[in-house]
Amino acid sequence: MGINEDRDLPEKMLYLGNFVEVQEKKGFPFLYNLLSIRIWTLLEAFVDEFLIKLILEEENLRSIKEIEKLKGELLNFIYKSRYEQADFILELLKSDQKNVTGFGVNRFESLLKIFGHDGQVEETVKRQLMELSQIRNVLVHKNGKADGRLVTNCSWLGINEGDEVNLDMGHFIRYMSSVHWYILEVFRRHFIKTNRNNFNDYLIHLQKETLKDVFKFVKIKNIRKKIEG
Repeated sequence: MGINEDRDLPEKMLYLGNFVEVQEKKGFPFLYNLLSIRIWTLLEAFVDEFLIKLILEEENLRSIKEIEKLKGELLNFIYKSRYEQADFILELLKSDQKNVTGFGVNRFESLLKIFGHDGQVEETVKRQLMELSQIRNVLVHKNGKADGRLVTNCSWLGINEGDEVNLDMGHFIRYMSSVHWYILEVFRRHFIKTNRNNFNDYLIHLQKETLKDVFKFVKIKNIRKKIEG
């Protein structure tokens, strides 16, 4: 460590101490904002990998109309590995479906539908994932300030354009549990599709247990709104 860095250390430690103190009083929003961004990224990665697996395992890929009409650079495609080719196809599908996918979980469902893996999503989970996706966007792209899209698509939040978005533990648990429920749902559909119904009851049980946390913290949020109102 250099001399200048040594001299700056007390000032940095004081700044860090003040930052932690403020964060503690507010319920650690900086931490939960980062965690919420991360879990949405993980959900996107999971769905991408799942779709790539479906593309790799699909024996009649050319018979799928959404894939048949795709256009891309042939030479760029030919020299890729099988996994890279599947990823290439997925990116083309995403681009092609961009105008019809919608927000939140709908963007995943429209892609899963191409391979017969779409289905019903529990309404509370659907709302939480919509909320998570829109909040993630303002945290990453709008410096944590609510934009018109968040205000419109998540009107139940009761926030205004320009409001600062700060998440707490309750938000994070609702979002994390909703992501968990949805991942279980995708697996459940796949097992049914591949005639492995012996997993169904267990997965439904796990989903019900996961929903308890979602409902619990939604209820707490609603109670808080009534008190603050």
